[in-house]
Amino acid sequence: MATLAGVFAAAFVSATLLFGLSEAAVVAAALAGDVPPLALFLAATLGNVLGAVVNFALGRFLIRFEGRRWFPVGPKNRARAETLFARYG
Repeated sequence: MATLAGVFAAAFVSATLLFGLSEAAVVAAALAGDVPPLALFLAATLGNVLGAVVNFALGRFLIRFEGRRWFPVGPKNRARAETLFARYG
């Protein structure tokens, strides 16, 4: 169970803006052989999906603070990033 929690946590962190080693965690858990591969796949998938949901929520709901002094991205930089994302995906 701890192995699955570790894989889930690594996948979740990797799917957010933070740095994580989800692939290494999955490979290490698979090589250990104490957890079925399907369970590893499901834990990693759930972690990645929930991490993506967190990113969506941050982008969707924190943009209202854009004009504040403490907000890390200004309107000019955001517009430039949106242009790059629209062009390159």
